[in-house]
Amino acid sequence: MSTQSTQAKATPSTNVTSHVDAVQPESVPAVTLDSVLQENAELKEKLARVQKAFDEHRAKSEHLHTIVAKYCSELAVVFERRASRQ
Repeated sequence: MSTQSTQAKATPSTNVTSHVDAVQPESVPAVTLDSVLQENAELKEKLARVQKAFDEHRAKSEHLHTIVAKYCSELAVVFERRASRQ
């Protein structure tokens, strides 16, 4: 059994230049520093809102976890008392 190594040839199947030339300058929106800074500010505001919501959710979750742990320990005491009576 002979092994043959296959090697991919670097021949492009399409002409990249023709695709680049096909893009019309009018169809590409102009990007300015002001538009980038504005979008960056909007994204920072969204991120701050998401972070605040996440922090609130985490605080509620931790609070609920504390409550559940407290009740579980209280139930354990009740069951131990019942078991000791029998």
